Amino acid sequence: FYIFPGTAVVTQTKAALWTDSRYWVQAERQMDCNWELEKDVSIMSVSEWLISQVPPGGNIGFDPFLFSLKTQEGYAMSLESSNRILKSFPVNLVDQVWKDRPPVPPDNLARLPDRVIRRSSYTQKDTHTAA
Repeated sequence: FYIFPGTAVVTQTKAALWTDSRYWVQAERQMDCNWELEKDVSIMSVSEWLISQVPPGGNIGFDPFLFSLKTQEGYAMSLESSNRILKSFPVNLVDQVWKDRPPVPPDNLARLPDRVIRRSSYTQKDTHTAA
């Protein structure tokens, strides 16, 4: 599934993707039959799915670089009472198995002009102060 905001969860027997309504059609067209599309993107929805799929005492690993601390805490709290353990993996597991992944071309990045970028008042104040 290309360029989306969402959460992918893979267990030993199932895989599911949570994304918002803007991407449902794209997800259904691009995912194969091994994936489930979940349409409730809340932390509770993901946690409930995990609780239904991972046995009590099971470990649930995640990439800490893909979630904010607040989101990590939300998952940990919602899983705590279910006897599932949330563990961060410092190594991205996808990178470990996708050996022939093409490199990201460095020339794909472009800075948008200032007239396009919407800046916060804090950033604007800081920029004017520095000048």
